[in-house]
Amino acid sequence: MKRTVQIKNLTIGSGMPKICVPITGITASEIISQVSAVKAASPDLVEWRVDYFEQMKEDAAVEQMLAGLAETLQDIPVLFTLRTDREGGKAHVTEEAYEKILLHALACPQTDMIDVEVMPQQESAARIIKSAHEKSIPVIASNHHFEGTPSNEKIDCIFSCMEKTGADILKMAVMPQNSRDVLRMMERTLSWHEKSERPLITMSMGVLGCVSRMCGEMTGSCMTFASVTEASAPGQIDMTSLKHILQILHQ
Repeated sequence: MKRTVQIKNLTIGSGMPKICVPITGITASEIISQVSAVKAASPDLVEWRVDYFEQMKEDAAVEQMLAGLAETLQDIPVLFTLRTDREGGKAHVTEEAYEKILLHALACPQTDMIDVEVMPQQESAARIIKSAHEKSIPVIASNHHFEGTPSNEKIDCIFSCMEKTGADILKMAVMPQNSRDVLRMMERTLSWHEKSERPLITMSMGVLGCVSRMCGEMTGSCMTFASVTEASAPGQIDMTSLKHILQILHQ
């Protein structure tokens, strides 16, 4: 039985893939400007990429920004993501600092969902996920490969490790070197969708991988990321175009 994840009025894991739009402002004023434009586009949920925020290590500033996002977005859920430079993000932080920032975010009532990087810091990931579930906050376990697409065996191993953490959704993003990499990642997604109870999010990045961001309903990827102001990863499509494509494929 496939599980779904409920956040506010949004159900992830059934129907069309949900569209998530990132907020990547560096300053508070940039974030406020972006979130207004993003809200007008009506995405299913918003990802705050905290690693872009110049005050990401200041608890009070993060709290204030989360409160402001929640006030502006209202019923649109907020996904809290601190992407480290180890996985293609902007945050150059130790494992301890990463855990501290995420645990603090979990203590803020405006955090609707949280992204947790699972590999290789298994111990800290387990603690963060446990804390999130104690507060009934859903978790996306994530893993990113900007240098290539892992072997099928490694993909299976990573998904298996993420599943064992108890995270609610399993996410993997890879960089294809050729078209076969894209097809192979789509095939592994479908395979895991058929055997795992948990919803999956997968994508092949870059221009080559654009098709993988569109066909999640066929392969079993429950969410896709689109841009309204600035893209947070290579190959993100603008939200208006992506929504139209998803609707056509859903019919």
